Amino acid sequence: MLGTFVGVLCLVDWLPALYAVVVLAHLAIALRWRRKGTTAALEEVRVAPTPVGILVLGLLWVLLLFAVFLPSASFRLLACLLFACAVAAWPLAARNVGRATVRRRTPARACVGVPTELEFVARNPTRRAAEGRRVEDDLGLVARPAAIEATFETLRAGAEATARVSITFQRRGRRRLRPVRVSSAHPLGIFAATRDTEAPVEVLVRPRELAPRAALLARLRGRASEPLRARALRVGPDEFHGLRAWREGDDPRRIHPRTSARRGAPTFVERREEPARRVIVALASCQVRDRSTDVAFERAVGAAAGILRAAARFGCATTLVLSDATEADGPEAAGVVVVRRAGELGRALDALAVVKADGGRDPRAVFARGRLRTVGAVLVWISATPEGAHDVPGAVEGVDPRRRVRLRADDASFARLVEDAS
Repeated sequence: MLGTFVGVLCLVDWLPALYAVVVLAHLAIALRWRRKGTTAALEEVRVAPTPVGILVLGLLWVLLLFAVFLPSASFRLLACLLFACAVAAWPLAARNVGRATVRRRTPARACVGVPTELEFVARNPTRRAAEGRRVEDDLGLVARPAAIEATFETLRAGAEATARVSITFQRRGRRRLRPVRVSSAHPLGIFAATRDTEAPVEVLVRPRELAPRAALLARLRGRASEPLRARALRVGPDEFHGLRAWREGDDPRRIHPRTSARRGAPTFVERREEPARRVIVALASCQVRDRSTDVAFERAVGAAAGILRAAARFGCATTLVLSDATEADGPEAAGVVVVRRAGELGRALDALAVVKADGGRDPRAVFARGRLRTVGAVLVWISATPEGAHDVPGAVEGVDPRRRVRLRADDASFARLVEDAS
């Protein structure tokens, strides 16, 4: 429209009006360009000249001014047509960006330090193809890489395309990713259109699991008096019980060859499962907060997660104690999580993903109120500060002092019992 109007003015030599239209068009594009650095609302399309577009528009302005002073009407018409084509790229770029939708997909749960797949799904519900679309996702400090890009060269009408990238979360917690930016300089590359879209996705990032060492595993399984090598070789709850004559239907893989040869008859190795021990993992709260304490608390959370997984692997009945909150306080305030089987371990890891260092937590109160069965259980009390280590429950709360394991994440001895296996 603007180019056609300018062309008519050039043909009739209406110079004052032509100057006015050129100035107004220049001001309009300049004002739109200034909005490039401003914050726009979601789903709002913004258009601004690209570096190449700035050069092209500058040359076209000069060409238009020369056309005003030249007597050739054909040259004026050509200049106005070129200007009209350049300006027409503005709405075309805006429509190209708004033509397709983008959404993200990722697993509902992830783990700190473990690569997670993130998918960008672009869909074009219109009847025209979307060209040269680029999706920029600024993840910030919660993941690595901090920013990623996905490019969709051509998205046909009614088609859907998927781009996959791998990201690694650096912090635990419930993470809601920032909006993504969709941009395109199609056609001509003179104007770039951008649109910020929500593409909502939420991930619950579980803590990095630290691996308990052999000495700590022995304490959990009640084998501290056995040699270290023997403890390391025994990794399951299946214990030797005795020998008996082989019967029809017995597993032939459990025939003892030496005893069978000595007796002259097949001898079956009879085993029985070790009674499941109970392990209570409690995470102390932090009253003093600074950078070193935060780092130590994250190590304490990772140690709790690793101990829970190891205890579940050994068939132990495990209980996680975070605070004296009840189920009525909501799932985010899960204070006591009981893990009876390996399939229930996820609930405890979810609780550790959102636990706070302080938050008014008082895990010692759970023992004082007698809400836990502590007889015969091994208590692992994990703290990030010396103050928390001194609050470990004792005989008054029904905990056998001989069955307590105290871990301090800020102490050098912590590394001798728990290691980072990643």
